[in-house]
Amino acid sequence: MTRVVLLAFAIYAFHLCAFAKPSNGETITLAVGHDHQSMLDNRYDVYRANWDALKMGLEDLGHQLEASAAPWARAKAYVQSGQLDGLFIAARLPARDKWAVFTDTIGYEIYGFFERSTFTPPAQIYAGIRLGGEDRVLSFIPPEQLLYVPTAQRGLKLLSDGKVDRFAMSYGYGQYLLNTELKNMQSHIRFNPENSEIRSLHIAISKQHPNKERVLQILNQAIAHSVAKGYYQAAMIKNKVPKRMWINGQSEASLP
Repeated sequence: MTRVVLLAFAIYAFHLCAFAKPSNGETITLAVGHDHQSMLDNRYDVYRANWDALKMGLEDLGHQLEASAAPWARAKAYVQSGQLDGLFIAARLPARDKWAVFTDTIGYEIYGFFERSTFTPPAQIYAGIRLGGEDRVLSFIPPEQLLYVPTAQRGLKLLSDGKVDRFAMSYGYGQYLLNTELKNMQSHIRFNPENSEIRSLHIAISKQHPNKERVLQILNQAIAHSVAKGYYQAAMIKNKVPKRMWINGQSEASLP
């Protein structure tokens, strides 16, 4: 009987060790935009799906995920200085690799111009979100040619009021705003797919971060684990993310 009890205890202990989370888990703090919680609550599709999938992947590996919200340019500055672990979600924009290293791809997005439904070319005033540094929303528009605004909401409002002719941003985020808090502008603002560019989505980590290799390793492991476990695919389906925006969506990526 004693041997049976000891064997049972050994099996129980093995299972505890096999399935317990590592004791050396870390907290990964990512910079996000000022409306992070709103984007989760209102289900901005690719954003909510990737946040949920990453969170589950990290937690399975014994880590925690936290958000630090701020206006976009400030959030990026916190990451660049190494104060925060990464920028979520970060498109691989032109010149961004001068200051950042990127995780494995977590999706795709289309970048281009929103304009008024009644707009007729040529455009005189272009606007875009203030990204800071040399980051470019579109490769063919030099930063100095854009009127910068602190938030996409502000830019779309200027567009709606006729103060600017075109506003450069991602298609997905723009449509999310027009379907939620800026719904009153939906009928007279449209996305123009002409000259749009498809960008891969990642988490950007500053080259100045003192532990960038470790942070990159943890995030890439969590991304891979999330895909292997089906968390990523389930989150994409639940949040109705178009297939062209998935990790394997590059072959299907097309203009809306």
